Amino acid sequence: MTVLFASFRARNPLPTGDIEELKSPPRKRKPSIPSAASPRKKRKAIQMELDKPHPEPSNWRVVYEKIESMRSQIIALVHTMGCHTPMLEEG
Repeated sequence: MTVLFASFRARNPLPTGDIEELKSPPRKRKPSIPSAASPRKKRKAIQMELDKPHPEPSNWRVVYEKIESMRSQIIALVHTMGCHTPMLEEG
């Protein structure tokens, strides 16, 4: 181990303590590009409504009723606590 460390130190000597040795050379800055050189692209407006609504699934009412019946058997936190009431107890 000491032989490897010694050969490493021979190639990479420690600084003698002068602060100038520790400073890295100053970096060159890239010239700034004027904003007129690259104009922004206009974004498309987001369409908020559909021209033609999607057709409803044929069995949506059956699925909705099954979800309602399953949810009626379980009391969820949102049913008792609500979003306007802070949770004060762990549970």
